[in-house]
Formats: sequence, C-alpha cells, structure tokens
Amino acid sequence: MPHALPASPTGPAPTATARNISFLAALLSMACGGTLYLFSAYATTLGYTQTQTNVIASAGGLGMYLSGPVIGKLVDTYGGRKLALASALSLGAGYAGLAYTFNSGLSFIWAAAAYSLVGLGSAGSYNSALTTNVRTFPVHTHGLVVGISVSLFGLSGFIFSQLSKLFMDTKGGVLDTFSFLLFVAATTGAANLVAATCLYDSRAAPARLPGTPPSLERPASGSRRRISVEQEDIPAEAAGISPILSPSRDDEPEDIDHVGAAARAFHQPSLFRNPEAWILLAAFTILTGTGLMYINNIGAMLATASSLPLARTHVSVLSISNSLGRLIAGYLSDLTRMRLPRLFYVLTASISLASAYIAAATTSSVPGYSATAAVGLGYGVVFAITPVVVGEWGGVSNFGLNWGWFQWAPAIGGQLFNTLFGMVMDRNTPAKASSIAAATQVQCLGPACYRATFVVAAMASTLAGILIAVLVVRSVKRRHARGYVSIP
Repeated sequence: MPHALPASPTGPAPTATARNISFLAALLSMACGGTLYLFSAYATTLGYTQTQTNVIASAGGLGMYLSGPVIGKLVDTYGGRKLALASALSLGAGYAGLAYTFNSGLSFIWAAAAYSLVGLGSAGSYNSALTTNVRTFPVHTHGLVVGISVSLFGLSGFIFSQLSKLFMDTKGGVLDTFSFLLFVAATTGAANLVAATCLYDSRAAPARLPGTPPSLERPASGSRRRISVEQEDIPAEAAGISPILSPSRDDEPEDIDHVGAAARAFHQPSLFRNPEAWILLAAFTILTGTGLMYINNIGAMLATASSLPLARTHVSVLSISNSLGRLIAGYLSDLTRMRLPRLFYVLTASISLASAYIAAATTSSVPGYSATAAVGLGYGVVFAITPVVVGEWGGVSNFGLNWGWFQWAPAIGGQLFNTLFGMVMDRNTPAKASSIAAATQVQCLGPACYRATFVVAAMASTLAGILIAVLVVRSVKRRHARGYVSIP
C-alpha cells in the first residue's frame, strides 16, 4: 500500500492565479534587482583611483552577499513581501546616496557606504523573489523556474545600460551620472514596491523535500526502489534521510517507517554536515569571485586601450550571455536530470570561465566580446545551478537560510579578486594618474596593466573545475551503486 506523506506543516499550495501573479512580480523584482552588474558602465565617471573604485564595487558585493544568511532566514520566517518592501527602501536610498556623493565630490568612503545599501537591497530583492519561487513551484520545474528568475537578474545590467543612453549628452556622448543614478534609484525602488504587494506569502507554501513524490511505495522483496534523481544525488550523510535512500533489502522489516522518514525530511539537519557541501562552497567562492572581478573591471580594462566607449557594449554582452547561461542551464538541468547530475553544468561553466581568463591573460589587446560572453555564460550557469543543488541537498523549508550562507562565497571571492585586480592595476599606473579616467598620456596602457590577475584567475578556476569534477564523479558513482530507477 502506498504511504501518503503527511500534510505540509506550512499550509496548502497556492492557487494557479496567485502563483502566476507572484511569479510575474518576482520577475519584475529580479529584472530591477541585478543592477550591481551595471557598475562598470559608470564606474570610470566617478573620479576615483582604481583601488578606490574597487573598494566601492566590493562594498556593494559585501552588502549583497554577506547579508545572505540573515536575509534568507528573514524570508523563511516572514515571507518575501516584507523583504521586498525593505529592499525598495534600501535600493532607493543607496542609489540616491551614491548620486549625492558623486555630485558633491565626497570621499569614496561615503560612496562605498551608499553602494553597500544598494547591495543590501539587491540581496533582499533577489532572495525574496527566488525563495518565493522555489517554495511555490513543483520541484521538477525548479531548474527552469530558477533559471528564468535569475536570468532576468543577470539581464538587469543590460536593461539599464540601454536605458542609460537616455542620459547621454548628445554632443559629447558623456553620461549624466547624477541624473542616471537618481533614475535607477526610482525604478528599482518602484519595482520592489510592486513585489511587496504581489508576491505570494512563501510561509504558506508547502515545504516538501525536493524530489519526494506524493507517495512512497513499498517495493516487493528483492526489487529496486523507485526514487527521484534529486534524492539519488543527495549524499547519504547530507541530511539524515538514509531510511528513504537506503536500498531495499530482503530482511528489511515490513513495518519500516517510510512516513516518519519522509516527515523528518521536511526539516533536515544542517546542510553543512555534508562534506560535499563544503567542496561545492569552495568551488563556488572561486568561480563567483573571479567572475565578479571581470564584471566589475571591464571599464578599467577598456580604458587602458582608450576603448572606454565600448564599456556599455561589453556590459550588454555580459548581461545577455549571463542571462542566457542561467536560462539554458536551468532548462537543460531539468531536461537531463535523469541522466546527468546538475553539477555537470557547473563543471562546464568552470571550463568556460577558465578559457576566458586564459584568453585575457594571453591577448595582446583588451579582452574581446568573446571573452566577455564566455565569462557571462559561465557566471550565469554557476548562479542558475548552484541554488537548485542547495535546495536539493538541504530541503526547501530551509532554502533561504542555506542559500544565504552560500552567498557569502561571492562576497569573499569578489573581495579577494577585486582587491588583487586593483592592486596590480594601481602598481602599473603612474603616480600622476589620480584615477583611471585621468589623461591617457599618464595612465597605464595595454593588457600588461592587469595580465597577472588573469593568470591567477585561470589557475583558480581550473582548481574549482577539479573540485566540481570530483562531486560529479561521486554523484554518478552513487547512482550506479544504488541501482535506483528514476521516477519520470
């Protein structure tokens, strides 16, 4: 007889209408929440040295990623609406403060403080939308749902870089930075106000273990248990759910508590009891850190070749490829989940990133559009697949908190590699050049200004790829060793 799972402790599933309205609101929030990727489009107009500019960029990253665990827990506890409201206030205040700092010529410390509010608001926007979608959609669609959601987050830079053309001086082609930043403040704030009224209350969404079917059937003696691929990929020590995952045995008691095991899976122990989670976290730190280094410094690299006007085009290429990577990887990981571990796509992303850094380290000119596209594609895939894996390993009831801890990785990695880039760049820049926007005759010229950072980035990304390959191999071995048959 099939054993039905106990009712979700958090309430009934949302209606189709409520879920669809919530999804559209989440997409709007995502489309206006990823403006940290826009930084390179106006960074060189702020008038600071490269190290100071990178401190500002890192402050935004720290505000977004270090707040992840707290914001994730708040979303799990209070739902997405209240966090979206707080995000509207934080984004509006952050961009308005950055505009005021720029217009008043204040110290870069004030600009960094304002940009940290932008990062904090972006974190709230991202986590409220993503957690709401994960908790309100079936697990077999999580790859696509997460892919669509985060693809718009990645596309945010492209959207606003195109809108920045409305704030260009028609004669000199110079950006009116003050007016543009005020526009971004108003737009991002308004989008999150919409989300604050339309997001579904994720606290009322079911919290079923990812991959757990509505019923578990007791197999005949000696037969193979039918179980979802998501559960096959969960390491045995990950969540204390071995009664579900253990292969059927002839001597297995007839009264085994399948229902009790499934109920315990609603609230799994800490994800970080699983050693493989730490391996994934280390690789995620490297891949996101090197990606943020490239994203935040496109303008600086182009300035070394007097190609600064191309910065907006590179931002657009980056945003589009980032978005496509997230969307395609999310869809394919759902489509191939019966045959390939989702982490296989993160492995391909590490190859894409390492290849781009090798190209940047060996070129005689600034990185081309192909390198930028490869970085955007790889970075997008990493951010599309990793949260799905975290949800599968740690359970959706704790998703906000678990994914929040993972968001420390980009903060640490981004700070490390951004600082490295700024130090190398400033060391190769003559002392007379007070900023990267200074006169071209005294600033550092050519890829030699930053080449060393990409040598390090290529080596680090290769190491991350090796770590992910280890996880992929272990996942494949688990599938074969357990001999499970997947549920379509």
